[in-house]
Amino acid sequence: MAADNLLTHGLRPLRVAGLGHWRVLVAYVFAVLLAVMATLLVVSGTASGTALAGLRPAAVLLGLCWLAALVLCGEARLRPARTKLQQLIGAGKGIAVGTAAALLIEAALPPPAAFTPVQYGIAALLAVGLAWAAYRIAAAGTPKRCYLVISGDGIAYPLAECVQNGEPAGYHEIVGILTDDNDLRRQDLPVFHSGSQWEVVAPLAQTLRANRVVVAGNHRLSDEAVSSLRQCREQGIPVLSAVSAYEEITSKTPLPELEEALADGECRPPRTIYARYLKRPADVMLTLLLLPLALPIIGVCAIFIKILMPGPVFYRQERVGYRGKRFYLTKLRTMVLDAEKETGPIWAREDDSRVTTLGRLLRRARIDELPQLFHVLTGDMGLVGPRPERPHFVAEWAQRLPSYHERSRVLPGITGWAQVNHHYGGCFEDVCEKLRYDLYYIRRRSWALDLDTLRRTVGVIIHGRGAR
Repeated sequence: MAADNLLTHGLRPLRVAGLGHWRVLVAYVFAVLLAVMATLLVVSGTASGTALAGLRPAAVLLGLCWLAALVLCGEARLRPARTKLQQLIGAGKGIAVGTAAALLIEAALPPPAAFTPVQYGIAALLAVGLAWAAYRIAAAGTPKRCYLVISGDGIAYPLAECVQNGEPAGYHEIVGILTDDNDLRRQDLPVFHSGSQWEVVAPLAQTLRANRVVVAGNHRLSDEAVSSLRQCREQGIPVLSAVSAYEEITSKTPLPELEEALADGECRPPRTIYARYLKRPADVMLTLLLLPLALPIIGVCAIFIKILMPGPVFYRQERVGYRGKRFYLTKLRTMVLDAEKETGPIWAREDDSRVTTLGRLLRRARIDELPQLFHVLTGDMGLVGPRPERPHFVAEWAQRLPSYHERSRVLPGITGWAQVNHHYGGCFEDVCEKLRYDLYYIRRRSWALDLDTLRRTVGVIIHGRGAR
């Protein structure tokens, strides 16, 4: 196997962010089933057989609503790490939202029978306790990611900074750095020296119980190195490049301009069946399902905008899309007329005076973005992807960040990995940070990552994070 193929294979995502924590989801399924069965058992003491049979559809609806709420509220995940109290509060929040959703559905489409308020309370308490216990069991069975870094230069230490500053605490650990440079030292990291470092990689990984081997540095691998790393993979230990390890720890990609020691300078979209053939049809189908819900909301908001905000209802602005193609983005207008007449193109700011009172509400709920669904149908955008930016800002940022043009390798999106992981950009440092997340999405694009982004978008809207 060639050295390049060895590391390229190692770049494949070992666990897609968000959906990789299947243990929690499975645990929640069992917890919800137990809660529903326990509730029916409690009710059976005071209800007849006929009445109990009539309650079963309501119990099924309640269980499904609980599961959906736990997932959409972001509780079916292990990251970031949380205390026992935070886990209990999170489970309570998800169960409360699910119970409220079940009540609303029953009001619109009443089943043959429904629980009483006391029975709903019993069911919710049982579900919270069981969901919390299930989460604790799933979290306890999650192994730590332990990295053995092979480095002939100082590149291992930025990875160590990622581990120390990353989340969840204790989930990632560098168990050792193997180097042939005796000057490479740091007191808080175990450093091992070897004149021929490659021959000891596999046994050292076994001794340190490392479940990841990271090849740091841009040096080309020798035949000895390839043989040693192949031995690691045969023992079930994945081999990662420094960039891949950085992405696994942080869910973002290091920028070549800012972290040259960590970057490989490439950002090619994956040539998977989903990315090449299925993503576009999936976007169109989901958009068609969302439009019947979005159109009445757009219509009502358009009426309020027309009454309260003199001027046009919609706002069109030139943006840069796929492969640099320009198009006009349409949004519900949230600012006063001629908002940039005096200033020219500028970023939106916290408590921006140009945003009207109604516009601030629309922005907080992201309702102003709904007309962009039509851009998905026309092919200018997708549901998930990098945010389309204005030509003025693209030209400015591309001069300072040559890799900024990599964002145009995929369709821009209504929502994206950067939007759900980082707040609204207000400075150049925010641009760099969001670019890291965008590059991560481009490199790791998959159906699972798209679904996780859409799920987290719901949480962002509910909590109103990042709106300006």
